Amino acid sequence: DDLDKQGQIVWTKRDYGWVPYYKEYAPADPLTPYSSIWDDLDQNRQAKAEYTAIMGSIPFSNPKPTSLIGRVVNIACKKGDFVLDYFAGSGTTACSVINTNRISSLGLKYIVVEQSGYFDSVTKPRIQKTVFSTEWKDGKSIANGVGISHIFKVLKIEGYEDTLNNLNLTRTHAQQSLLNSMSVAAKEDYLLRYLLDIESRGSLLSVDQFKKPFDFKLKVAVDSAGAYEERTIDLVETFNYLIGLQVKHVDMQVDMGFVAVTGVLPSGEKALLLWRDVETLDYDKLNRLCEKLAINPADSEFDVVYVNGDHNIPAVFTSTEAEGGVTKTLKIRQIEPEFMSRMFNTEV
Repeated sequence: DDLDKQGQIVWTKRDYGWVPYYKEYAPADPLTPYSSIWDDLDQNRQAKAEYTAIMGSIPFSNPKPTSLIGRVVNIACKKGDFVLDYFAGSGTTACSVINTNRISSLGLKYIVVEQSGYFDSVTKPRIQKTVFSTEWKDGKSIANGVGISHIFKVLKIEGYEDTLNNLNLTRTHAQQSLLNSMSVAAKEDYLLRYLLDIESRGSLLSVDQFKKPFDFKLKVAVDSAGAYEERTIDLVETFNYLIGLQVKHVDMQVDMGFVAVTGVLPSGEKALLLWRDVETLDYDKLNRLCEKLAINPADSEFDVVYVNGDHNIPAVFTSTEAEGGVTKTLKIRQIEPEFMSRMFNTEV
């Protein structure tokens, strides 16, 4: 009744009586309700022309129009929302969010996911071009000075084929003979239940590889025919996601042998992640670095400190009797067991 008195209800006559509908207003235009019938979008021809203008002759089937997705975004989103698209295609959703932010104060963010091979040739370049300019013809910008400040991060996730490429099985002759003597059903059960867990243990990631964490490499598939190449894997970034860290600052000093990441854990604790090349930063150099970063239980600003490799960082500090005899404890956790548990424990 209150909404009806405020003029926010539309009554529609049906065979079984009058039905109330709530008027939907977009945050970008809070005075005008949106119609549920959109007959003003010449979608297919518009989308193809729009795509050809910005991408030129690079082929892509059935792109979506940014005007359509942009309208949905304007209706559905509140200020600061994330827009998710798990089938990014040519990147229409990301481009629609970028264009919406151009003309509104919503400050939206986006996460788009694509597994097809055209990501590097279509999806990412189209997003980059949308940031650079608003008007295009035959793949070239025809507008000047309309680029915006924008950054997006590209994450490439390990795939099934990548995992298989990096497995090194340790099976003795006796084990192989026993496996050969099994029935087909028992053999399949063994392969599914134990092969990845037992025979390949340590082949994907071992504790020793954390001694030089910035040099870790995996064989990454580069095409569907099975070809692969070795690429450096970002263990630092991976761990941030595994522990759910809200990153505040990254001090990347790989040439000096360390990377320091500060942020907030899901528990609300302030955390410092200290990654180091163990061969470059031994105990003494590590302690000097900790002094520089004020990592000690006496006056540390952090609740939790993660560090890789063996260390002798003091975790307990007791002030003098004159100072009150207060004992402070700094939570110091090793990265290796936490990483392994989060990465491979399927029960978590």
